[in-house]
Amino acid sequence: MVESFENRKFIRVKTGFPLKHVKFHLGLNVADALQSLSKDLSAGGLLFESSDLYAEGDILRLEIDLPGWEKFKPEFFKPHISKSGPVIALVKVLRVKRVDFGRYEIAALFVGIDEGHQMALVKYVKSRNN
Repeated sequence: MVESFENRKFIRVKTGFPLKHVKFHLGLNVADALQSLSKDLSAGGLLFESSDLYAEGDILRLEIDLPGWEKFKPEFFKPHISKSGPVIALVKVLRVKRVDFGRYEIAALFVGIDEGHQMALVKYVKSRNN
């Protein structure tokens, strides 16, 4: 995992993919999720902008739309490419930086993600860096 954004263990790729985010809590309503764009992504975390202010340590539920990421999923039986859908994960907010009035840059670490999906992200990011 990534320990901090200055001590990175995963390669990153600049992105602009849509994502949805909402603070994770009991009784979570995913319909309340806000939409944003990612700024960069790795298998360990991501950076995105938000109009919602989060605190360091907050846990968020994310849905990230990454076109074509499914083909990197490790599956035992793959008669055709996996069903398309977003990467769904829980992240921990590591850093919050105000970038403009009402806009914040959020650095977050994946803390709850399917192991196969994280492996797919490693391959996805690597393919985008070539």
